[in-house]
Amino acid sequence: MKENILITANRDLASELFAGSADHKNLLHLPLEAYSAETDHEAAVQFTEKPDAFEFVLHGNLLNTRYFMEWVNQEGMLQSLQNRIHLACDAPTASYLESEGIPAILPKRGGKPIDVLEFMLRITKEGASLYPARDGEQEELPALLRELDLPVLEFIVCRERTLSKSELSNYRKRAAKEDFSHILIHNQGSFTRLRTVFPQLNLKKFRIISGSPGVTNRLIEEGLEPVREADGTWVSIRETITDL
Repeated sequence: MKENILITANRDLASELFAGSADHKNLLHLPLEAYSAETDHEAAVQFTEKPDAFEFVLHGNLLNTRYFMEWVNQEGMLQSLQNRIHLACDAPTASYLESEGIPAILPKRGGKPIDVLEFMLRITKEGASLYPARDGEQEELPALLRELDLPVLEFIVCRERTLSKSELSNYRKRAAKEDFSHILIHNQGSFTRLRTVFPQLNLKKFRIISGSPGVTNRLIEEGLEPVREADGTWVSIRETITDL
């Protein structure tokens, strides 16, 4: 990867990208997604009172897991949590859990939520699952469980927050100052954030990397033709930008 690329994703949501990037100096990282702790009281009570009711804890990404572990440590629930089966969707999340004293299983390196589900079903179809989640976000893994009528409790642990004026000012100054030729638009939400935070940025002057076919369709509707397209996973996005 020799090109300078603007990336606006949250680092923990894009952990596989940053963990595997060989040349970080070529990434201009201005994260437009910021989060703060937000605990679902009802789900917290349900898990605290009956932790043994949950056979699995499913970890979709590093961001959710960090906030979940923050709550776990505050509530003194670590020992109860260690007795559950923890399945992680990606290697950075699995490594983080291990560092927190939680044995974690990574069903498939560079895998997708469906790989976690298939692995889980090979172990047992009994018992409920706990899924640390973000407020207002429809995440793939719990949706797959519900499609199969498997019990899952989505435990809200964080929510997206508004960027502060100082953060916005800093990002705009850096975007105006730094030299970059490519912009990664990893999902449709990132396209909206990009245009909102940087209204003066003429996207047609840059080479756009699309994170998925769905993003590509949106870009084409807006008169933008991406030069590269990933398949929607962070591993694919990493490979796409590494090959530039």
